[in-house]
Amino acid sequence: MIKYTQSRPTEVTNDDLLALYRSVGWSAYLQHPANTLAAFDHSTVLWATEQGHLIGLIRGITDNHTILYIQDILVMPAKQRQQVGTTLVHRFLNQHAAIGQTVLGSV
Repeated sequence: MIKYTQSRPTEVTNDDLLALYRSVGWSAYLQHPANTLAAFDHSTVLWATEQGHLIGLIRGITDNHTILYIQDILVMPAKQRQQVGTTLVHRFLNQHAAIGQTVLGSV
């Protein structure tokens, strides 16, 4: 069963987080891993885990009033096309429904 949580699960390590970025080929985040990890201290994240393993996340930056900028949506390749990403987006948007504007970043 997949669990979706706003707080970082205690079993998710920094190595797990970087491995998720690696699994989807987002190598820019891996060039300076300390910066990537520090970014999570200043972000709003919804985590997806299955049996204690990180399988996906959505990360945003917000002032909690007027704007939510969605930066990352990642799902491990083995879990893609199973509605994990869709669920992450829907739950994240529902959690921030009172915010006036949402922007989805793209590369």
